[in-house]
Amino acid sequence: MVRFQCHGRLTISSRRKDSATRIISVNIKHDVPHVAYYDVSLPAEAADIIRENMEWCTPSELVKRIQARFPSSTANQIGDAWRSMSEMFWKRDNDQLLSALKLLTEFSDEVDVFELQGVPEDVEILGWGMKQIAVRLASKIVEIAIDATYNTNARQLELYGVLAEYDNAGFPLAYCLLSTASSVAISKRKLALTAFGNCLRDTYGVNPEFAHTDKDMAEIGMLKAVWNPKINQCWWHVDDAISKRLKSAKLSTTPYNSQRANTEFSFIDVLFVPPGKDDPDEFEGGILELPSQSEETDNPSRLTFVLPPSQLPPSMPAAPRVDASGIPLLRIPVLHRPAGEDIQMGEEQEQEAKSTRRTFCGTVHRDPIRTMMKPQAFAHPLIPGYCHPSKEGIKYWAVKQAYDYCVEHDLREVWAYLWENWYRSGRWELWARSAHPTIPRLRTTMICESHWRRIKHDFLHHFHSPRIDLLVWILVTKLAPTYYRKLDNLFIDTGRYRELMSWRKTFKAEWRKAETCAVNEDKEDHVYRPDVTLWVCTCPAFLVNRFMICKHLVQKVHRVPTRFFQQAERNRTTPFWQHPDLIPLSADAVRSADEVARSTEAPTLHDGEALDDEDDDLIETDETWAARTATFDEELGDIIKTLKDFTLGLEYQTQFKERRIVDSIQRHGGGFLKLAQQCLEKERRANINRGAAPKTWEISSTMFYYPRPTGDRAT
Repeated sequence: MVRFQCHGRLTISSRRKDSATRIISVNIKHDVPHVAYYDVSLPAEAADIIRENMEWCTPSELVKRIQARFPSSTANQIGDAWRSMSEMFWKRDNDQLLSALKLLTEFSDEVDVFELQGVPEDVEILGWGMKQIAVRLASKIVEIAIDATYNTNARQLELYGVLAEYDNAGFPLAYCLLSTASSVAISKRKLALTAFGNCLRDTYGVNPEFAHTDKDMAEIGMLKAVWNPKINQCWWHVDDAISKRLKSAKLSTTPYNSQRANTEFSFIDVLFVPPGKDDPDEFEGGILELPSQSEETDNPSRLTFVLPPSQLPPSMPAAPRVDASGIPLLRIPVLHRPAGEDIQMGEEQEQEAKSTRRTFCGTVHRDPIRTMMKPQAFAHPLIPGYCHPSKEGIKYWAVKQAYDYCVEHDLREVWAYLWENWYRSGRWELWARSAHPTIPRLRTTMICESHWRRIKHDFLHHFHSPRIDLLVWILVTKLAPTYYRKLDNLFIDTGRYRELMSWRKTFKAEWRKAETCAVNEDKEDHVYRPDVTLWVCTCPAFLVNRFMICKHLVQKVHRVPTRFFQQAERNRTTPFWQHPDLIPLSADAVRSADEVARSTEAPTLHDGEALDDEDDDLIETDETWAARTATFDEELGDIIKTLKDFTLGLEYQTQFKERRIVDSIQRHGGGFLKLAQQCLEKERRANINRGAAPKTWEISSTMFYYPRPTGDRAT
């Protein structure tokens, strides 16, 4: 409540009028008038609106309706009232995980609670399948996407979701709440997710051909162990990871095995290596591979010393400088120099040091590298003309292109990072779609991101870390019915095109725009050669287009009616688009069925060539885990001990009043102090009832910092 300096005065007097009556006078005076106080509690009428509609409306919808009638009501008040009034629907026990399990068993018609086998000890996990969605889509699932999201519940369990692609849209098949913080088992997260994936596969017969994920190695390991599909890393995550690493000033990079790279591609020079030391902790996905047995020495008693390039023998001294007559020049240093000249010489030396200083990747090279890698990710043997018509040739072309660029600009650290994380065998197959004979419809995990955004914005926007049982109730009873409705519109023919997927509107807009774009006919016929029968074009725009269309192909067919955009579905092989309304302008464009069949055959391998097998060494093995120098508890314990000892040392410094130690701490430890302040601020905002709750991606450096719970959140 705001206080005012109104210089008010309150006078109370009492006097007796007679033996039975006493008169009390109250006199209040304000010298300065101020805003009148009013009741800020939630009105009873607003509570009645919440009570009547809480089962059918989201908190966000109720906020708009109530604030229109009662402007003084806040969103947090309405959200808290909605949560407390709805407890009768979702709270079954004080223990959140047990309450969520009991709640799921009550919805046996909508969900199947998984009995997970092979989960490591001390792992908290709860998995369930969306029966009404998975049963209807099981036989139609070709692509799935898996992702996890944080900060959705008070117990800080990660929420995993597996979504199926159907008509370019995502439908949730199963969810999993998982926490491995209390377990010390090897590969604990991969084993827990594998148990979850096995239940999903066995319960509904899900057998996808493609699986989309980010860089999470535990998710990739689970997908390989359960289904072994073609794994496609989300292009957005790949591009984001590369962009962040190229912008980083850190010079030490991923450990680079040049001999293994030369064995795979002979044009790679074994001497083209970073001059400095590598960093074993820098690896996309967080897993460092141990050297293979073939790289060990034959004699285990022999000692081998490797001299790093940064410690090469000193070069011969340079020849002395001479004048025109051949007399050696003698340089005498200046003993006394004016102060201004000293500063100038210092600046010149600093500029020279900056010009010769080695950086990881200069600004001018970052965008060209990212631009170069995008066509490499989307190149495919089914798209002719852009590169080699086989997956082996495409990989050779991509590696050669990246290697030549790094050699040309002496980017040794960049090449080591790109090879070990993106181009070597086992990594290339994860993000290049040329590794599979067909092309999936999805390129990213945006169906998962959209799903999480809907949960958080529509239902959890006014809650910070709600209870697990509340989260489960929202997923099963609030969010799932919207997907039931979508499936009904897709599977039940009503004679109308109602509530079509959002991608069709974007597809129509791009198609209509391509119809009006100017086309260079000479270049089209002699360079790009669009083929409407196979629906392929060799232009760069077709290669990277989300819908696999370009202006050359669109303008080679008659203008399509609106019906085409409501009915057409993209194929995963040629022809990518087929529909009766796709009528070529020229009869010469139509080829016989035999010609089409011959042109769509998978490329054959020559003698001596072999198909690339997927490399399972990406997944954290027992040996890799055991080779780590310290466990999480030991590493964090060392950090805590150092900070405690240093804090005691700082307390001792207070008696000396030395300002320079404060300046030194702020200068050298500014980044850590900022991180500490951000973590404590997140914890403060998480444990108060006023103000906006911290968002999941608000500050990336504090995303994995769990605030200490208070009250009901500790249950």
